[in-house]
Amino acid sequence: QLILTMNPNSFNLIECLPVIATVGLTWFIDTESNITFKKVIIVTCTCWLIYDFSYTNYVAMSFDFFTIISNFMGIKMIQKDKGAA
Repeated sequence: QLILTMNPNSFNLIECLPVIATVGLTWFIDTESNITFKKVIIVTCTCWLIYDFSYTNYVAMSFDFFTIISNFMGIKMIQKDKGAA
């Protein structure tokens, strides 16, 4: 994916963020820990959030923002349930 994305004439790090996010998600998709998976989603959505901001895609940015918030809330709920058990 990275080779197909990179254009030697106009290489920009922002354009690599979706590739980094996709590769990271693919790498950790089979993790056993729910918290680790939610952290991976937070990181990948942050990459997409930066990418969407740089191209002023506000609709996708709002989706990324709320996905990040919901995963933070999910981590807190999992930690709360583990503490109560």
